[in-house]
Amino acid sequence: PGPGNGDCGAKAPEPARRVTARRDVRRCLMRALPSLPRIALAALALCLCASGLLASVEGWRLEPMAAYGNAQWWGVAGGGLPADPAAWRPGRQNGRDWAGYSQAVLDAAAGGGPAAAEYVREARTAALHALTLAPAQPSVWARLSVIELNLGRSSPARDALLLSWQTGPDLRSLAWLRTRLGLYLWDRLPDGAKSHAGRDLARLWRQPATADLPYPRQALVRFAHGIGRLDAVRETLPEREHALLAERIQSVLMETAGAR
Repeated sequence: PGPGNGDCGAKAPEPARRVTARRDVRRCLMRALPSLPRIALAALALCLCASGLLASVEGWRLEPMAAYGNAQWWGVAGGGLPADPAAWRPGRQNGRDWAGYSQAVLDAAAGGGPAAAEYVREARTAALHALTLAPAQPSVWARLSVIELNLGRSSPARDALLLSWQTGPDLRSLAWLRTRLGLYLWDRLPDGAKSHAGRDLARLWRQPATADLPYPRQALVRFAHGIGRLDAVRETLPEREHALLAERIQSVLMETAGAR
């Protein structure tokens, strides 16, 4: 008999179809269960990688190669900015764009020349605008601190540095810059803020000698000696590190004597 003849073509009752559907769903879930931990771990790993990448990129804006890349992007490398650097301002109201522009103009100012002072002022304007658009940019706050120091404004430089620590307290890529800023502004930092400087300094000090990074212990001690802040370094480091610090200081003093 064909469909429609007798009971062979009759549809299953509605309750039976629902039971079958539920059974199918349960069967699919049971097949998927062994894979769920792996899927969850993969999703968690992706989230952690993404957050770490964003945090790192934030700091890389101040690294030499990224600074050079910013300069190339804005047309600064080689030809320099025009007499009026505002002609190169970003067209979009985007905090990242203005942050990159600020870095590029500051790189151009480092080249000196008659327009250098104007570049520094434009870099400050761009950094402030970038932070108005997107305040949570610790590297831009650190850059603003550098700019304020270049303009002889120690109090605003300190305030910008404090905000850099507040918005990104544990960024390894900013440790070298913020350590130098912290030592330079040491006498102006409130006691609570010195602990932030201490964490950045300790992060640099703990690097192994084989790290081959641009800020080994010798460079840190050399910088602190040059600005008269060795006492701040000694105050910040735990006592167990003082013997190693004394060795580094002796090495730097011998360097200095040999250069005379």
